[in-house]
Amino acid sequence: MSRLCAILLFAASMTAVARAQGSGTIEVPDSIDATDSPFLVTRIAKGRIAGIKRDAHVTLVLIEDTKGRRETLKVNSRTKFKADKGTEYAGKKRISPDDLEVGQSVKIIFAVNSGQILELRLTAKT
Repeated sequence: MSRLCAILLFAASMTAVARAQGSGTIEVPDSIDATDSPFLVTRIAKGRIAGIKRDAHVTLVLIEDTKGRRETLKVNSRTKFKADKGTEYAGKKRISPDDLEVGQSVKIIFAVNSGQILELRLTAKT
């Protein structure tokens, strides 16, 4: 009987402890497009380069994904370039926007809100 009372007492005290911690309810905003947000929403896409427009400070790259969707994204001085082993740029130490060509297969990581390509990886053609 005392064992049953101990279990019931323990169970009752756990509900009181859980209730004392609060409900944990927070307000969730509808969007996080604010520029002062500490978070950067990124996406990964695979596809090929369908077009390139070069400017003095920014290169615009038209990416076509495997489903045929197209998106124009920005490449600038903060974009990191990499190349897989099966590509012609695999041994090259420094890849620049000037090395990009229409038709190259790529995998990109880009910022959703700004369209900035954070990393562009040249991949082997599949």
